[in-house]
Amino acid sequence: MTAFIVAGQPEGGDMASDPFRQWLIIGVMVGLALLLTTCAKRSRLSAGPVLLAVAAGLLYGVQDALTRVSGQRFAEDGWGGLFTMWQPYGVLLLGVTGLLLVQSAFETAPLRMSLPALTAAQPLAGIVCGVGFLGDRLRTDAGALAWEAAGLAGIVVGVVLLGMHPAMPCGSAGGRAGVLQQG
Repeated sequence: MTAFIVAGQPEGGDMASDPFRQWLIIGVMVGLALLLTTCAKRSRLSAGPVLLAVAAGLLYGVQDALTRVSGQRFAEDGWGGLFTMWQPYGVLLLGVTGLLLVQSAFETAPLRMSLPALTAAQPLAGIVCGVGFLGDRLRTDAGALAWEAAGLAGIVVGVVLLGMHPAMPCGSAGGRAGVLQQG
């Protein structure tokens, strides 16, 4: 994360960007989440929870961006301005949907399979939304882009390695519930 931040030197921008870009990026993220969810239903047991977790992470990344937009609108216009825009309702819908997806992922396989995927997907989706429609800016010279890519790759690899660590629980939630019910 440090490599990405130091190299990219992110700066907040003007959130009043092109509505087409906002809808395009949100549509792509939600569409990818829907595609991953559909694939998860048809996939083997080992891939399904990972796909559900990535889908939830994408939705949580979009939810983060819409929360930021909602917060800014609240700061500018108060409660009246907040509830007359669609973003707070999108935050609620994405949050509930993401929660259902991630809970399904957690229940169908060991936590070590789905948690790393969720943890890696959410910040990546947030970065895409931040740069894509929130107006955030990153350095784009060759050296900065290389370090930013290395930092993002490091985040993903680190999360996956931590998820595979022996300290992570190996059993599924269903297995623990059965033990609790018998005891």
